[in-house]
Amino acid sequence: MSTRTRPCPRCGTRYPFRDAAGKTITHCRSCRVPLRPKRFHMNKRRTRWVHIYFLSRKGLTYHEYKLRLQAVGVDTCKDLNREQYARLFREGRKLPDSPKWKTGKRRIAA
Repeated sequence: MSTRTRPCPRCGTRYPFRDAAGKTITHCRSCRVPLRPKRFHMNKRRTRWVHIYFLSRKGLTYHEYKLRLQAVGVDTCKDLNREQYARLFREGRKLPDSPKWKTGKRRIAA
């Protein structure tokens, strides 16, 4: 039976999931990079950044913003997972910046 391994994302060295003593290997021994990504969580900082980015910087209305969220498969930004978050911003980068953002009048219209 072969031992399952996982590669280091930086240097490519392959490591087994557990060492000879049975402990889980969590970091690469040569470059100290974590071997598994940290858990993704939509915290207050990320939620705020999504709102600022789409409502202020890109100048979307609230309805347009909600349509963008529904396009990636969620109703609120708190429900985003890592892949949906990346896809939302990948699509958002294609939108032009708001003229108000460019001139410095960055307040969200109430």
